[in-house]
Amino acid sequence: MDSCCFGESTSWSPVTRKLTWLASASAIRFANSITYLRLRITNAGSESLNSKIQWVKYTLLAIYASKKNYVTAIYFHCGGFDLMPSTH
Repeated sequence: MDSCCFGESTSWSPVTRKLTWLASASAIRFANSITYLRLRITNAGSESLNSKIQWVKYTLLAIYASKKNYVTAIYFHCGGFDLMPSTH
C-alpha cells in the first residue's frame, strides 16, 4: 500500500461517520418496523398524550402560578374532565 493514498491517520472521514450513523439509524428503524408488522403496536397514543400536555403547557403556564395547579390542569385536560362540573 502506498502511503500517499492511505495515510497513517486513524481519524474517520466525515463520509465514513455519516455512513456509520445511517447504518445504525436504519437498523433501529428496521427493528421498529418489524415490531409494528408483528404486533401492530405504534406510538400514536403516547404522541397524542404528549401533544395534549404540550398544548396545556404552552397555553396555561402563565395562568397557573403553582406547579400543583399546573399538574392538576394537565390531569383534567388529558383525562377529559370538566374543570367546571355541573351541579345537578
